[in-house]
Amino acid sequence: MEALSGLGIYYSENRTLFQVGTLVMEKIRILIVEDEAVVALELKITLESLGYEVTDCVATGLETIASVAKDAPDLMLMDIRLKGDMDGIDAARNVQDRMDLPVIFLTAYADDEILKRARQIRPFGYLMKPINERDLKTAIEIAVYSDAIESKRKQAEKELQEREEQYDKLFNSMLNGFLLVEMIFDEKGEAYDWRYLKINPAMEKLMSRTAEEVVGKTILEVFQDFTDEWLTIFPRIADNPGGEIFELYAPVFGGYFQVAAYMLKENQVAAVFSDITPRKEAELARLQMEEEREKAREALEKKVADRTEELQTINRKLVEEIEDRKVLEGILAESETRYRNLVEGTRDLVTQIDERGQLLYVNPTANTIFGLPVEECLNKKWSDFVYPEDLQMTQGVLDDCLRNKQESARIENRQVNQSDGTVRHIGWTMHLNFDDDGKLRYINSIGQDITSQKETEENLRKAKTAADNANQAKSEFLANISHELRNPMHQILSYSKYGIKKITTAPLDKLLHYFNQIYKSGSRLTLLLNDLLDLSRLEAGSLSYQMSKHDLVRIVENAMDDVRELSRERGIELIFNTAGKRMLVVCDKLRIGQVVTNLLSNSLKFTSDSGNVVIDLASGEFQPVADGDGTNPGLKLSVTDTGVGIPEDELEAVFSRFVQSSKTKTGAGGTGLGLAICRQIIEGHQGKIWAENNPEGGAIFTFLIPASDRPSGVLVPREARQINSSDL
Repeated sequence: MEALSGLGIYYSENRTLFQVGTLVMEKIRILIVEDEAVVALELKITLESLGYEVTDCVATGLETIASVAKDAPDLMLMDIRLKGDMDGIDAARNVQDRMDLPVIFLTAYADDEILKRARQIRPFGYLMKPINERDLKTAIEIAVYSDAIESKRKQAEKELQEREEQYDKLFNSMLNGFLLVEMIFDEKGEAYDWRYLKINPAMEKLMSRTAEEVVGKTILEVFQDFTDEWLTIFPRIADNPGGEIFELYAPVFGGYFQVAAYMLKENQVAAVFSDITPRKEAELARLQMEEEREKAREALEKKVADRTEELQTINRKLVEEIEDRKVLEGILAESETRYRNLVEGTRDLVTQIDERGQLLYVNPTANTIFGLPVEECLNKKWSDFVYPEDLQMTQGVLDDCLRNKQESARIENRQVNQSDGTVRHIGWTMHLNFDDDGKLRYINSIGQDITSQKETEENLRKAKTAADNANQAKSEFLANISHELRNPMHQILSYSKYGIKKITTAPLDKLLHYFNQIYKSGSRLTLLLNDLLDLSRLEAGSLSYQMSKHDLVRIVENAMDDVRELSRERGIELIFNTAGKRMLVVCDKLRIGQVVTNLLSNSLKFTSDSGNVVIDLASGEFQPVADGDGTNPGLKLSVTDTGVGIPEDELEAVFSRFVQSSKTKTGAGGTGLGLAICRQIIEGHQGKIWAENNPEGGAIFTFLIPASDRPSGVLVPREARQINSSDL
């Protein structure tokens, strides 16, 4: 450990800061991740001269992960641009997924897209190359200090969150309703309304409104017909710091409540509501009964002289009671009919099962979802209709409800139609009924068909995945195109600068070398721009073909001449196998030549030095789209290399625009446009192009085009396979 300069803070191996006076402990241990050996060595010397310990110097993301696991450094100095499949940002993310380790990024230039990705890692700093020693030391000490402070902050946040969770659990489990309101006063200082600040679940049930519907609104916004009685009580509490307990009737809540209210702080009143409706109703019933008895006594005393009139009065009352009972029975019958019509007519599935899982009741919707008549469903258990893969999950939810005496639950599962085997997604709302001993009596459930909703969610997920993939392809393309443009432009500017500076002193051969390099870089930029223009015109359908009869052998030989210098520099042998000296085809000579040159350049790029690239040209065959005898002639050209090959699941994807093989896209540059252009041109000639792996190592790219100018859609390739010497 080592003291942070001027801060009196010390850093330990378990990433804890503590004060130890002036005692100097072990040094801060730093891992250097830099793929330039000279830069890494210079950083190591500088760090050690500043009193830090360098645990290791690595050049790739994989080496970074291994070194962190082995040495457990205190800090990483990470170069953003690294060789291999994993750049510095991905390597830092991989390490931070495993452990909380601070990182400082090193970069030669600040690209907005790269910085945007880097910010997601939350680094403790950026250092631009070349690196100043003072900036380096300052960044390291601030990073170590900030990381320690961040660790303490996270611990404090965790403890605070735990306390808040305990409070929320207590708040949400209260059986009595709780609310917190803010009093609203007019210009005279008199309260005329209040605004809800917080309510608990029990209060939501009393108000028949959710917290989302209430919080932030005033009482008059929530209950337009609210009485003024409440508005006179809460202001009174504002003048009584000790609070007040009172009883009142709340029409909007439909009952009587005992309220304990107190001032929480200025203008804020907290209140706890206890439902006393049963007690109040009993008291009112008793008072009403006593009042009625007194009236009856007085009536008997007044009518004792006239027994006949009394009997007539009693008889009249009996008749009225009978009529009232008949009216009540009619109301009950009508209510039962409405309820049955509602249950029987709903499109949702309504069920009731007993404690053994046997179906006691199902509504007619069961015929649609279960695929059986109602009477047949009643002979089965609920589990007979559950999709087998969902049965264990569903049973687990029910077991939890029974174990916890949970009265309601929601669950989603799939149900199998017994008649046609179709599967539907059902969202269930279950209500469990227990007896006084806590034993299950029955379960009432309402199931809603959410199959369409699930399909919509799946389509949205697929659409999001496709959009994410497209965005990733765009980002990779922009990164590649930036790299492809910057490198040749940098060489043009550098060699131009050298030439201008040494125009009077450099020998001619040196100046010639400068001009050659400028010419090569300019040619490289021209090829890249031509690829972009060609792809744009091909996709827009604005590229026309000059179709005439040409010798494909000669086209291949011209393409070989174009790449001959590159093959010689790499020591790669070009081998051309053809079935004849002349092989005529109707095509656009320039565009087919562009395809052959692109395939040869691609194979040379990914073939190791001293390897070989083989071109096979032979007759091929197309067969008619419709069933029938006979075939139509075509020409098949294959380019076989001995490079790294292509993963099997990427053989089709490499022809997509901006896409490169995962085995090649980080090693040899490129934009992923060449093969996409080749496919467009070959399909424009009514042909087909495909890729496959060479059994001996490397890849094979093959295209097959008709030997004549037949109309589109008439022919399809008869086969797609490698041409061996036995086929010629």
